[in-house]
Amino acid sequence: MARDSVSGVAIQGLRKLLSEKEDLDDAAAASKIEKLTLELQGQKSHASDPAFLVFACSDSRKSPTFILNFKPGEAFVVRNIANLVPPFNKLRYSGVGAAIEYAVSVLGVNKYCFTLQISSGEHFGHRHGRCGGIERLMEHPGYGSVHFDFVDDWVQIGLPAKSKVIAQGVPADQQLEALEKEAVNLSLVNLQTYPYVQEKISERKLAIRGGYYNLVNGSFELWEEVRRVDKMAGVSVSEVAIQGLKKLLSEKEDLDDVAAGAKIEKLTLELQGQKSHSSDPAFLVFACSDSRVSPTFILNFKPGEAFMVRNIANLVPPFNQIRYSGVGAAIEYAVSVLGVENILVIGHSRCGGIKRLMELPGDGSVHFDFVDDWVQIGLPAKSKVVAQGVPADQQLEALEKEAVNLSLVNLQTYPYVKEKISEKKLALRGGYYNFVNGSFELWELKTCISPPIIIE
Repeated sequence: MARDSVSGVAIQGLRKLLSEKEDLDDAAAASKIEKLTLELQGQKSHASDPAFLVFACSDSRKSPTFILNFKPGEAFVVRNIANLVPPFNKLRYSGVGAAIEYAVSVLGVNKYCFTLQISSGEHFGHRHGRCGGIERLMEHPGYGSVHFDFVDDWVQIGLPAKSKVIAQGVPADQQLEALEKEAVNLSLVNLQTYPYVQEKISERKLAIRGGYYNLVNGSFELWEEVRRVDKMAGVSVSEVAIQGLKKLLSEKEDLDDVAAGAKIEKLTLELQGQKSHSSDPAFLVFACSDSRVSPTFILNFKPGEAFMVRNIANLVPPFNQIRYSGVGAAIEYAVSVLGVENILVIGHSRCGGIKRLMELPGDGSVHFDFVDDWVQIGLPAKSKVVAQGVPADQQLEALEKEAVNLSLVNLQTYPYVKEKISEKKLALRGGYYNFVNGSFELWELKTCISPPIIIE
């Protein structure tokens, strides 16, 4: 594709990828992508140096990037069902463990590990705005009894929080909100089972905090570890948002109070409509946790459109109920419960996880507790790139793309995905975003890769 104006190229790419987004605002989308590209062509396109590690829910209505006004490079983000952090376990939870280990030990996040629960509030018929994962946890019959392949196994991480809420005698109509908050507390406790987190906390180089944001009434709660330190209710949305952000992001000197408040107020007003009550996304998106790459910004997703999973190197492992319940739960819930019609796996340039995959020694030895185990999901892609004789200076980019292809193949090992594809109710696509030169590639399954879309 020849070079074109930013608006024309950006909108063509978005229209191709999001063909059913009829309400796309061309000018706003082009402006957002142009701004993002220009920012990323600066220092933050060359190095990832985030101050924050954020755990947030995959829910399509809830974007921590928007709500906390993070800019590119500031927050390493993990998104999963119910924003749960499991305890240290090398066998069962390598995905979350890899994100924690990489963010704390390699990137050196130096402000907060932040676990955020965002609620949309009120019931709406048989669908409601609460966290679906926490709702399933509340309904969970207990250890050993399951209804889903992955979801029940994943959410039972929160069973100690559920037991605590019930033991406290919380009224039935308040238990769900109480559990949404108590699950955050449990995740803060579980974070401290990771030795890198313990070490940084003991050295006073890291703080862990929990947050709860209600998008309907605008209340925001922020607390450190399990000691609630702040509760703001009954205040205007803008005031709450700004107070909360100032406290959370105390060292973000460039925070624009008015702009941040306006953005959150606008988002809240949008979410007070139907999308605050029900989640009906058309897309399941796998993207990297990298602080420089936000799929919400890049693809201009609006609240309610995309169920989001973010992990190290945007990898999708094959179907495995023992080892990969976190990713499996997201796929199962998005496809079987929410009925998404598109799955996108998006790779990106200069990915640290893919770089580690390329460096993995062939003798099976490991350097990291979790990272090496997680990225070896991509070893078949690495073998293919090496076998193709790709020049050494091009191997990393080739592997970043081939790992996306491998994830598209692995997605088809999930029976719900295979079934929907056979019924022509689900499409799988891969994408690659180069935030240095602004090119974007999109392809379906493993067949042909479209010419790059250049954003000048």
